[in-house]
Amino acid sequence: MKGWERQEQRLAKAIGGTRNAGSGAFDRKGDVRSSDLHVEAKWTGNKQITVKSSVLEENFREAVIEGRTPVIAIELNGRNYVILEEADFLEQHEYAQAFREERGL
Repeated sequence: MKGWERQEQRLAKAIGGTRNAGSGAFDRKGDVRSSDLHVEAKWTGNKQITVKSSVLEENFREAVIEGRTPVIAIELNGRNYVILEEADFLEQHEYAQAFREERGL
């Protein structure tokens, strides 16, 4: 199994989603989808990666059409990262903050 396939499989399992055949080339867009996330996965064994604005914009557009949160997942040199729109990041931050406050953490 290739690196990008392992990445997609790992992500699908982690978010309770599925991998899309043909890297989303057909009706179902994105590499991995769950009920709330639309993930475009990027993998490289190199020390750098370029993410073009067109990739970000296309992922956003496809996710919004599906009613999902757009995510770019990057596996770079053995480490895993995600790119979220700032509004989605801040929403997650606020949710985590409220959760901690409710539990006195």
